[in-house]
Amino acid sequence: MLKNFSLFLFILLATYSSVSAKEKYFKNIYEYGVYNSYLSQLKVFVEEQMSQSPHIKKALEDKIAVAQNEFQKKGLAWIESLQTVRFDSPESLQLFHNKMILGLRSLIQEKQRIGTTKDPLTDEISGFIDNFCSWLFTIPNLNDEMEGFIKTVQDLSPQITQEKSPHGISGLFKEIYEKSLKDSRFDLDSEKGVLEDAHADGDVTTLLFTLNNKAATKIIRTPNAARDTSLNPITLKTGSAQVNEEFFNYLANQSKKGQKHLYINLMKRRSEEGIKTALIETLEKDPRVESALSIVTLDRNSDSAFYMQNGPFLEPFQADEFKKNFLSEMFFEKGDYYWSHHLDKQFWKNYLVNLVEQIHCQYLGNKEQLSLQERKDFIEITHVKIIETLIDHLQPNVVNMTCKHSIDRGPSLFSLFYFYEMHKAGQSNIMRTAAFFFAPSLLNHNRPAHAPRVARFQSAANLLLISNFE
Repeated sequence: MLKNFSLFLFILLATYSSVSAKEKYFKNIYEYGVYNSYLSQLKVFVEEQMSQSPHIKKALEDKIAVAQNEFQKKGLAWIESLQTVRFDSPESLQLFHNKMILGLRSLIQEKQRIGTTKDPLTDEISGFIDNFCSWLFTIPNLNDEMEGFIKTVQDLSPQITQEKSPHGISGLFKEIYEKSLKDSRFDLDSEKGVLEDAHADGDVTTLLFTLNNKAATKIIRTPNAARDTSLNPITLKTGSAQVNEEFFNYLANQSKKGQKHLYINLMKRRSEEGIKTALIETLEKDPRVESALSIVTLDRNSDSAFYMQNGPFLEPFQADEFKKNFLSEMFFEKGDYYWSHHLDKQFWKNYLVNLVEQIHCQYLGNKEQLSLQERKDFIEITHVKIIETLIDHLQPNVVNMTCKHSIDRGPSLFSLFYFYEMHKAGQSNIMRTAAFFFAPSLLNHNRPAHAPRVARFQSAANLLLISNFE
């Protein structure tokens, strides 16, 4: 009896905490008008789809009276909700987003159950869902809104926001970080006992930038592709999880179209995060999406002794010893790195061996000894170069670099990659780089970026600037 009551109390507290977190996390996306732009882009998508969906259009005009089954009824009602949503209060918009994602998942489950049909209305609704999932992960662009948010909320000086030289990146990062740290509006602490489902709770995927390569690769920011389904009663963290239906459906569409997605996972391969990482890494072996998906996991974790260069890796300072350790970390099969089974193992091993030598020579002048900061820079630049090579080798249409929430580990990497790509092309947009780095934590979790991430970005970016990199 007491055991049952304790379980009930745990579930009740977890549910209450989850509701509380939903009110706080992501609220800035809605309160500062960022979601209004998302909604405008959604309405454009719906209008375009409706112009190509005569059976859906007629059914909605007939007040769904022609619907013959639950899938059609639910599908038409869901589509109608996308048409009729208004620019309302932040709370109502966040609730709309939640219902939109949960409704989509329910429809995807039903669509998979009924399979292919010869009914034109059912097929149109299925097609609408597929196209919506593709839109969800590749089209919405909130860059101007993120940049505007950083400029206005942080009240940045015009002199620093108009800085064009990439060498102004450190000063810009310093001002934004210091102001956000002192701003009492951004003081939310992380909460335990929360069933995490960022995509449904209010986070949104955004297109960051498009590479000028053969595949016109899109780089996106998105939360991780899995959600909690239960909590560990001891740690109050992930106990079990599942891949989100909308992401799997998107991948299935990519597979049908012969397109590719590269997922750079930055979650841990152990502890509670390892539950989601295992789901994501094994996803690329699912025959339904295998041809469309490549997964790579990189170690950017604050509790990783090698990534932080502490514990047993604090010394020695010898470059050769550091490179040996780095390669050992990347090659260890049960370690913190994972390489897609689409990569030829011997080719990739040879590439990594050559890469660490190249970076040592090109960026650090083949120094015999490397300082703590130089070793950290070495790791950051290696991650950027790995992603550059993966994109060149795999030619994916879409790439994401995602940790659990994509507010610290993810932004610190895709911001540095963007900075690298821009400078390599002889261009500079340091304000956008700063928005990519700082906006996710301020908008999505209502708190400043973590100081060690800021410092590592600044140092690595400066090393890239003074080096003759290609």
